[in-house]
Amino acid sequence: MVSWEEGQGLVLRGSLTVLRRRCGNAGCHCARGELHETPVLSYKQGGKTKMLSLTAGDVAAVRAAPDRAGEAPGALEAQAEAAREALRAHLEAARAAAKAAR
Repeated sequence: MVSWEEGQGLVLRGSLTVLRRRCGNAGCHCARGELHETPVLSYKQGGKTKMLSLTAGDVAAVRAAPDRAGEAPGALEAQAEAAREALRAHLEAARAAAKAAR
């Protein structure tokens, strides 16, 4: 498996998107209209759209990766899948470290 730290030149197939939503807490700023924002990588897998939530630190690297996918379409699907799995493992490790630090 490819490591995300090593893979700053990796190709990711998908779109970088920002989800905006309310959390439901009546006292939160989102109840007044300032919604929470979460950057995500949106991609198709098996005919279904999937989303992978990103950390703020990974947005710049992910932003560049879909641009590289457009440079050589078709032949890079396996590399894109490996990069997506590396990103998923990186994000899970970051979440586990943050949870352990609490």
